[in-house]
Amino acid sequence: LQQRTVKEVIGMAHYNQASVFWQKGNFDKAIHAYQKAMAYMPDDMLLKELLAYNFLFNQEKQEGERLLKSVINHLPEDSVAKRNVAEDY
Repeated sequence: LQQRTVKEVIGMAHYNQASVFWQKGNFDKAIHAYQKAMAYMPDDMLLKELLAYNFLFNQEKQEGERLLKSVINHLPEDSVAKRNVAEDY
């Protein structure tokens, strides 16, 4: 498991809550929770990507695309292949 700082642990609580809201289709609440997580984990690329998708689902295309562009070339450390969902969009 990835080791997290105390600050990141707090961010992950918001991150996980956002996932629950997203699963229920409540994109406004998911966005709000992901934004709270960003305060604790501003450089987390997966967080930015997931937030971007929720903006897109919430019809906030400009903000979603802006965030996707910021993660498009990021290759996670533990990845064996380049993730290209953001590129596909």
